[in-house]
Amino acid sequence: MSNMERRVSRLESQSRRAVAGAALLGLLVGVLLGAGQSPTAKRLVGTGLTIVDGEGHPIIDLAPDSNGAGRIHVRDGKGTAEVVLSVGSRGGGLDLFNAAGLRLAKLGASPTGDGMLLLTDTGGSPLARLGRWEREGGGRLWTAPVSDSSTP
Repeated sequence: MSNMERRVSRLESQSRRAVAGAALLGLLVGVLLGAGQSPTAKRLVGTGLTIVDGEGHPIIDLAPDSNGAGRIHVRDGKGTAEVVLSVGSRGGGLDLFNAAGLRLAKLGASPTGDGMLLLTDTGGSPLARLGRWEREGGGRLWTAPVSDSSTP
């Protein structure tokens, strides 16, 4: 390894430690400032919160989506969101993804506003859907992909 490569590697390590140290210091200051207040009076205000691992990679994000509704992403070590909890105009939803970012399951509202469960294969294609997609006919269970008009 050349002298330049060693210097760059050392600077990168120092940078990661500095970012982690600054985050830890900010958290410590926040805890100290809030320690003198009543536990019921504590309030964190902001547009989002990101929890990172020791190397600064985001693990959990709490923030509004583009419509202003709440959203929580739980990410793997590579940053891929594998669990997404969200709220919206039709209620709450839970989405589970694989490490490639493809949906494995969805629990939430169907297009008619009724409850829905969607299970997919490793490629993201529907395997089974339980819920109501049309007002007439009640709930249905699909065990194979169906037309686009019934895709949640």
